[in-house]
Amino acid sequence: MLEPLLKRFWPDEYAASIFDIDYESLYNRGVRGLIFDIDNTIEGYGSPVPSENACALFKSLADKGFSCCLASNNAETRVARFNERLGVPALHKAGKPGKAAVSKARAMLGLSDCGENGFAVIGDQVFTDVWMGRRSGVYTVLVKPVTGYDPWNVALKRLAEGLVLRAYHKKCLKK
Repeated sequence: MLEPLLKRFWPDEYAASIFDIDYESLYNRGVRGLIFDIDNTIEGYGSPVPSENACALFKSLADKGFSCCLASNNAETRVARFNERLGVPALHKAGKPGKAAVSKARAMLGLSDCGENGFAVIGDQVFTDVWMGRRSGVYTVLVKPVTGYDPWNVALKRLAEGLVLRAYHKKCLKK
């Protein structure tokens, strides 16, 4: 009964981490633009800089032909500091789950003519990252949060996410 409502928040794909995503498969699907969340997607919440592994992944993705972008609801100083080592286009106060961040990312990456199939949103939250991608008609990849720590407002959302994810896992991951 709730399933049609919950499906709106289901990701197209689920991965344990950004390092476990099948990027080759995304590329073969026509995806060229990747929009990443920061906190609990790339690194644990509040981590000031990306790890060497994350930096190497972003370099590898660029070498494979992907254009990457960060989209975070954090303040400019937080996003700019985190992005110093990655050096990719970045959106702060992105307004997720609004669709504007996807449009801005397309423009920043020079992929405005790239169709819906040309983008993927990668993040750890159903009600911001996945919902933004779904509303924008782009492919979505949900990853497990890097750490178990979230600020109180995200922790509250995680309770509701549990309902969505239980239904998703029951229906989609047991196939």
